[in-house]
Amino acid sequence: MDSATIKHSPVPPHVSSNEADPEDVDNNIDWHQVMYNAEEQKVLDAHKKQYLASKSVEECKSVAKTYILPDIFQYWDIIGHEIGDS
Repeated sequence: MDSATIKHSPVPPHVSSNEADPEDVDNNIDWHQVMYNAEEQKVLDAHKKQYLASKSVEECKSVAKTYILPDIFQYWDIIGHEIGDS
């Protein structure tokens, strides 16, 4: 094989190597349900443009950890929302 030959991974590119085992997935969860109310969505939307402009997974994580999560937790603290194990 010469240096111009591209080596392909054994897994097709459309298949994630970290896909969940279908037997481990909770089929009772409605993934289309609304997760945040209108006020919470406003807090999250303040950072949407920056998050979507992120160029890497690391940058997305940084935006989430630095801006999004602190703001949503601060909002919940202000309104008195109990955060913890349910």
